[in-house]
Amino acid sequence: MGAQRAVLFDIDGTLVDSTAVVERAWTAVAEEFGADAAEILAVCHGKRDVDVVAEFFPEPVRDRVLRAMAEREAAELDGVVALPGAAEVLSRQLLGEMARMSAEDGMVMALHTGSLRDHHPDTAARFGPDTGHDIPLRAEFTRALRPMLERFGTHPTFRTVLFTLDETVFSRELAPLAGFYPSVFLGAPWWFLDAPRAMRRFRDAVTETAGFHRSSGFIDDTRGFCSIPARHDTARRVDAAHLAELVAEHVLDEADAAQVMHDLNDRQPRLAFRL
Repeated sequence: MGAQRAVLFDIDGTLVDSTAVVERAWTAVAEEFGADAAEILAVCHGKRDVDVVAEFFPEPVRDRVLRAMAEREAAELDGVVALPGAAEVLSRQLLGEMARMSAEDGMVMALHTGSLRDHHPDTAARFGPDTGHDIPLRAEFTRALRPMLERFGTHPTFRTVLFTLDETVFSRELAPLAGFYPSVFLGAPWWFLDAPRAMRRFRDAVTETAGFHRSSGFIDDTRGFCSIPARHDTARRVDAAHLAELVAEHVLDEADAAQVMHDLNDRQPRLAFRL
């Protein structure tokens, strides 16, 4: 399916199939109010409840029938089934709407992707979330973000920061996207990728294509607040080692490396997140 500028739909029958729920609800309501369920089911699909009620129920009970239908349809969700492709279409449209709102209000949109949360349900139930059982997934950005970036990638007030746990896309997709689109910044390695060797792999993978100034610098959203100083210290040491290697290879001189080091720890987070 190609890129869409907008989607106009009636959810029922377009994104989900709720036939089973509708038929159960009308059958129960017809029995409760003395109507013929078979006659109602023959014509109710695609009609508004108020029109069906006007056709089959006398005036004195119509309001009660409508309330009964609304309550049943809200409570009985067993049997509502997403139609093939519905989730993909809706997620793309919602992402586009989030980008539009971000462009309007100037707030930065961060995308955190590539993790299957709570992979082991028993561990999650016993110890809660973020206890070591979130597993990386393969991510795809080039095609998935194209509709959004076609509309907002060069928009002067739109900005997005991309994070992922999938290391395979660092050089293949993320660095080229950030290298071209002025609105795209690369989020620092996060979660359990914020280990020294993972941080270094990130720098090695993206810097040659995107440079240092298309990244957000190292930022932290950890819930382990006591670990924040150590995590930032580790990030600074890893970046310093990477820059030292570039200086030794005569890719950067010491003055430039010192400026990049300062930028990664101060300027880039402020710039990427408009702080």
